Amino acid sequence: MQFEVRALRDNSVTSVLVDALSVADALAQVAAQSLLPLSARATGALASRRLASSGARLSLTLFSQELLALLEGGLTIVEAIDVLHEKESRPTVKGLYGLIARGLTEGKSFSACLTELP
Repeated sequence: MQFEVRALRDNSVTSVLVDALSVADALAQVAAQSLLPLSARATGALASRRLASSGARLSLTLFSQELLALLEGGLTIVEAIDVLHEKESRPTVKGLYGLIARGLTEGKSFSACLTELP
C-alpha cells in the first residue's frame, strides 16, 4: 500500500511517498531516511480496500483458533506467530504475520502490534 508521510527535514515540512504494509512500517521507513515523521495516511481511493480485494482477508476466527492451539501446545507468542508466518501462502497475510512478529521482537505488546496493522 502507498502512504504519504509528512516529515520534518531541515526545519521544514515535506511529503514523502512510501510503499509499506502499514502506517507503522511507513513511518519507520521515513525515520530510516533521517527524517522526523509527523503523520502518515494511505493514498488513493482504493487504498483501504486493497487488502480485502486481493483475497488477503485474514479470518479472525481461524487466526484465533490456530494461535490458541499453538499457545496451548507450549509455544511462546513469538514462536506461534512465526509458525503462522511460515505456513501462510498468501503474500499479504504473510506480511501481516511478519509485521506482528517484528513488533513482538521489538518488545511491543501483542495488542499494540495488532492495532498497528492496516
